[in-house]
Amino acid sequence: MLDCTKEFLIESKLCPKICWYTEVDSTNNVARRFIEKENHIGFMVVAETQKAGKGQGERLWESPPGGLWSSLAICPELEPSLLGVVPILSAVGTAKAMETFGIKVMLKWPNDLLIKRNLKKIGGILVESKVSQQSVDYLIIGIGLNINNRMEQYSPTLQRRITTVHEEFKKELDLELLLQRIILEIEYSFENLRMYGTLSLLADWKKRDNILGMSIVVQSPEGKFQGKAVDISPYGQLILETPDFEKIVISNGTIILPKAKT
Repeated sequence: MLDCTKEFLIESKLCPKICWYTEVDSTNNVARRFIEKENHIGFMVVAETQKAGKGQGERLWESPPGGLWSSLAICPELEPSLLGVVPILSAVGTAKAMETFGIKVMLKWPNDLLIKRNLKKIGGILVESKVSQQSVDYLIIGIGLNINNRMEQYSPTLQRRITTVHEEFKKELDLELLLQRIILEIEYSFENLRMYGTLSLLADWKKRDNILGMSIVVQSPEGKFQGKAVDISPYGQLILETPDFEKIVISNGTIILPKAKT
């Protein structure tokens, strides 16, 4: 890949190549441009910094040096009906990878990773896809993690809501080793999904879930809903039970009023 600072290969059928950049606008954008220009798939883009990193709902994702800013460009064997499971799968794989380094995390639907001991946000997942003729042409899985960063690198507003591995554990992780572990865990999760369906995947999510059983408010494209988070569907959707005991299935949204989980 042109202008790549360094490249290295790993033993993965899903994503054998990692391409490292000093600075990009967005790793998702770089991955998409390369796919469209070169018709190539099966790589990860990593950047030391992003000028226009993307968060949920097109929000800017602050990406100072020391974090892990990456996008996995792959084409797994996947039914389009299961696209909603990809953020779940990716978050579970990332959580498992971090746990191998002693970092315990919890997951908040649909795409947030939280430090287990204080529930501060440490990262997120952003999935883009292209589907044609009832098949998945490609997936771009953006993974942003606050790893070796210092808190003063972030804006004052963001500092109140997030944390970093360095802030919590006073240690630095080897980003290359963490990247490789994330790729292998996500690859394993896709293989597990292909062989056994969503049951095992959802069980792994629920072990780390931070909202099921809570009374929450969700802002979705269809409107704002209030109720109790009761389950995750086999397609990765949040199932909300309203005060009138109506079940609402939400495919995408932002949880805006969670209560602390005890």
